[in-house]
Amino acid sequence: ANMTSAAITMEMDYHVVTAPNLTEAKQMAELYTPALFVVDLFLGNESGFDLVTWVRAHSLLHDAVIMILTGAAEPQLKLKGYESGVDDYILKPFQPPEFLSRIRALMRIKGMQEELKAERAALARVNAVLGENLDALTTLLLNIVSLRVPDAAARSQRAATFARWLCTRLEIAEEAARTIVMAARMHEIGKVVVGDGVLTKDRSHWTADDREAMSQFPILGHMIVGNVEQLKEVGHLLRHQSENYDGTGIPDKLYKDRTPFGSRVLRVINGIETAFPSGLSDLPAVKQHLEEGRGTKYDPRLVQLALEFLTAVVDPAWMVGKKEVMINALQPGMKLAADIVTSNGAKL
Repeated sequence: ANMTSAAITMEMDYHVVTAPNLTEAKQMAELYTPALFVVDLFLGNESGFDLVTWVRAHSLLHDAVIMILTGAAEPQLKLKGYESGVDDYILKPFQPPEFLSRIRALMRIKGMQEELKAERAALARVNAVLGENLDALTTLLLNIVSLRVPDAAARSQRAATFARWLCTRLEIAEEAARTIVMAARMHEIGKVVVGDGVLTKDRSHWTADDREAMSQFPILGHMIVGNVEQLKEVGHLLRHQSENYDGTGIPDKLYKDRTPFGSRVLRVINGIETAFPSGLSDLPAVKQHLEEGRGTKYDPRLVQLALEFLTAVVDPAWMVGKKEVMINALQPGMKLAADIVTSNGAKL
């Protein structure tokens, strides 16, 4: 603990205080009102989760950022922590540079949260005039993204168009569809915390640190919008937008239906944006990319629907001379214009 405190104090110029147990930790917390807690999960016979619960219930400390330090990687413990109010985890043993990098990121987020508090106060007045218009709040947040992230506005519009079409195609309930479309519009908001040097640098020139910084944007997005009451579900979808269908993604390695449906939609959107940063001009290559990720990165059913979207919406000329029919309406002599696919994405 002393080495960690010294390292943070010297390299980050923060005021660091430590406590050996929960009783002293609570006393020190009320004395110093820290912006960030780094809590060891196992404190002798005490649990770090007890401190997390106490902090979240405290009238002055409830909005502090909390990182859990632990050697236990069981998913159940992580889920319990997130439900208790933990913002981030770091597993022991860890490298000091990684630890310091995570601390810096969390402190940047804390600064953003403080700015958002002031913004929310102003937005409360705006919403009173606009009748609690959530679209106005979303637009303001998107303006922040557009100012910080190159070409984010265009990507946001394309993502929302796909998400809206998909929800209509699957007849998703209105409220759920609204959340998914909103998440699509805001899917890059976590990048506002990433440094300008990374955002403006060509991806081919990224260093390992640059890639690590960018990989955190789903978690950062969750932390930014998850504190807005009306956007909590949107934040949940943003957190899991880099989970792969086969369970190899981040941050929580969820797989198949354990990943929220809206997050699986965002995974397709992000995958295409990453592979084709200049847009959808090369549709055959985009379709090939989706096929290669079917069942590994992407939900097979969503791959099929994305292919349908690219064909019917992005390249509508393809539909000339063709029509869509139910499978039981097929008749002898008809020619198939595309593959027949089951509801789970398997080709017949």
